Amino acid sequence: RQLNKRIPQRKDIDRMIHSNQKHVRKDVEDSNAAIVPTFPPIEYINGDIPSELVKPTLIRSKLAEWLPLALKSSVLELIFSTGEHGRSLEQFYSHCEKSKQTILLLEVLQTGATIGMYASDPWHVDGQVYGDGTCFLFRAMPDPVCFKWKGGGGSGPSATNADVELAIEELALVENFMTGKSSYISMGINREGGSGLRLNEDLTKGMSSYTVSFDNDPLAGENVTEFDVGLVEVYRLL
Repeated sequence: RQLNKRIPQRKDIDRMIHSNQKHVRKDVEDSNAAIVPTFPPIEYINGDIPSELVKPTLIRSKLAEWLPLALKSSVLELIFSTGEHGRSLEQFYSHCEKSKQTILLLEVLQTGATIGMYASDPWHVDGQVYGDGTCFLFRAMPDPVCFKWKGGGGSGPSATNADVELAIEELALVENFMTGKSSYISMGINREGGSGLRLNEDLTKGMSSYTVSFDNDPLAGENVTEFDVGLVEVYRLL
């Protein structure tokens, strides 16, 4: 006898994601318990919305280390959380479009990693690339690492036309900082169109690949370029 299969509803999907979040978060926190922070951790505000991903001192210590000098003494304030505001780019933009200098953190459900990106400009839908060279990508846990902007180089006074064309193409890739569309957000790009970090329109799927912009490793883990996304949080710097 054939059994009737019920199509999972949004609340079922959210429940499964939340269950996976708890397991992977504990595993990664246990693996990083022996790492001693070497930089004074950035503080965060305990507001009406509970903060989760910045609770580990190691993560906040690394963020303080990686931030631009003028922002190292800032305080983090949570402005968007999928746990509170739901999983949609529409909600993401509505809560982030007025805030410059934000940090997005997310959980990778396959590996338990906490990864993210620092954005110099407010996230918004735009037909053009925006942001600047202070943007960066990072993995906060496990094995914290930061990938700053690679920067552009010149073609030299004796460059040929082919050299100049290649330099222009390279510069377009290198200066691909932030992209905000109605169907995704991303930071960085490579020649195949991959991103340093990209989230889909309902913030459930992510991608991370090497990019020319940041010369980064895939953030989610070795050979993990596509992954399921757990909790997503965005903090502004005060």
